[in-house]
Amino acid sequence: VDDTLLMSFLLYEQQPEKGLKELSTLFGIADYSELRVTGKSGNAKSCWDKDLHYYNCLDGAVTLAFHKELMRRIAEGYGNDSVKLGDVCAWLRNVIIWDTLTLEENGSAFNVPKLEAYHKQEKARCKELLGEAEALYEMKLAGPGSDKPLRQLMLDCLAEADMMSDSRVMWTGKEKKISIGVENVNLVKDHLPDGEYKKIITAFQEYKERNKIVSTYTGPLLEEPRRGIVEREGNVGIVYPGWYPVPLYNDRGGGSDDKAGGQIQGRFSCKKPARQTEPKAIRQCSCSRWPGGTLVECDMSQDHLRMAALLSGDPELMEAYQQQGESLHVRTAALIFPELDRTKIKEEYPDEYKLGKTLNFAVIFRCGPGTFQQTALHDVGIELDIEFCALAIRRWAEKYRVYWAWQDKMIDLAARQGYLILPTGWSRTFGLGKQNIAGQVGEVLNFMHQTPCAQLTHSAQYKIEHELLRLRLRGVVCLNIYDSLFVDCYPGEEEIAKEILWRNMNNPPLLPIFWQWVGRELKWAADLKIYVLCPRCGFFVPREVKSPTQTIPEGEWCDKCKKKYGGST
Repeated sequence: VDDTLLMSFLLYEQQPEKGLKELSTLFGIADYSELRVTGKSGNAKSCWDKDLHYYNCLDGAVTLAFHKELMRRIAEGYGNDSVKLGDVCAWLRNVIIWDTLTLEENGSAFNVPKLEAYHKQEKARCKELLGEAEALYEMKLAGPGSDKPLRQLMLDCLAEADMMSDSRVMWTGKEKKISIGVENVNLVKDHLPDGEYKKIITAFQEYKERNKIVSTYTGPLLEEPRRGIVEREGNVGIVYPGWYPVPLYNDRGGGSDDKAGGQIQGRFSCKKPARQTEPKAIRQCSCSRWPGGTLVECDMSQDHLRMAALLSGDPELMEAYQQQGESLHVRTAALIFPELDRTKIKEEYPDEYKLGKTLNFAVIFRCGPGTFQQTALHDVGIELDIEFCALAIRRWAEKYRVYWAWQDKMIDLAARQGYLILPTGWSRTFGLGKQNIAGQVGEVLNFMHQTPCAQLTHSAQYKIEHELLRLRLRGVVCLNIYDSLFVDCYPGEEEIAKEILWRNMNNPPLLPIFWQWVGRELKWAADLKIYVLCPRCGFFVPREVKSPTQTIPEGEWCDKCKKKYGGST
């Protein structure tokens, strides 16, 4: 099967017109403005309405004509031998259409009582924080009249911490008001001395985090069917997000003011609900839709860094992934903290390990010292000196010189031809010239890593669904979280479903196409996790297993409960 939306994306991925009616008018193929049943101009009276029949016939004819015109324009712009017109691209378009369709039809499940309990807990704590702030500090943390006092609070805290001139302090856009966002809160809190200001800003931070859970996640999931649970049977509620393979404005049940869904870099995204970006605690309210069923997750291990090694051929990166043992994050932590015992970094120096991981993902997008510094503070909670950040990036670039040179080559190629294209036919347009590319370096490199990785996941998802259907199993792929897939396994089918998931995520069907493109091979790897109910906290927590046949003992507490309560069962 094929789709004009995907073909239009391949012609020019930044085309603002997305729908068939818009595009057919733009390309001079048809004009829908005089039709009587387009929704805006009227609705059909019945299924026998002749205007409806004409509308449907016009849609079909326009689709065929538009598809032909898109193929012609792609050949004109990229050449008759372009990979965009080849078999691999046609196969991938088919894959993406079926992946999107099955995700929309399958939906995913929540344990409703657990979700309700979490919603109630967070809502109660928000109310408690509001009351305490007003009673103890005469401060409103939210609602009418709170904005000005909160901004003044932030200014007072910055002054108390002697940080008014700090370059990391965030200000709002045109008005240049002090930001009361999470970045400033985290920054100032770590520098405030103990006292009233620190207590108030800590309470404000906690309120913002918990209120977002209630207003963005648990509330809509439980109370708004258009954005949350649509079907419920017993304790299980099913949600059906809208899935987007490319940027698109059309939205199920949406209005004209809804923002576009979809990502230009090839990843799937979903809305209503936004399951890909939900907090960990929400994810842990997930469950199987079947009594006795199992939810299984498999995510590709360090796929962006593997793609960096594969495409560049850097011997140091290739060696890191060709040999078993020490991870690249450990190697990078040892590179920037040479005084540490590298054999103990992951276990005894978790912060340094996290910084190594943060640096790895920063440099593949050519982030500068300032961005690395901000990311370290935001993600790891550690404040680094800017000179240390610059030195860390220089050391990384010196160690992985071949990869760094490959990045320069991709940046130069994008500047010379104005776009980059993958062997799958997907491309990104950047415009010509080095000066133009200078502000898009991160996007150039993002495309060369993120898009191939996303397409490997799409190809694996398609093969998994195909095998489940061929074997007449009831398990379904219920979530695509960028580089990971979730399968909802029917009771008794867990072992074979896990094997299908594990095998295809370790061997995505599209991987040999990239091997052939660069003339080298690098194996992929994936981590398998089973969601198990922790009897202590009641959450469904992921437990990593080494193979599809490994099982998790029933009744065992999750790691968080073991640490908090000092027990195990």
